[in-house]
Amino acid sequence: KKKSLSFLCINRALRILSTENKIQ
Repeated sequence: KKKSLSFLCINRALRILSTENKIQ
């Protein structure tokens, strides 16, 4: 379960990065 949690955190971070790239 810890692995899935970390995966979700990474997925969320990637989403934030992708949105920032779109704004730029």
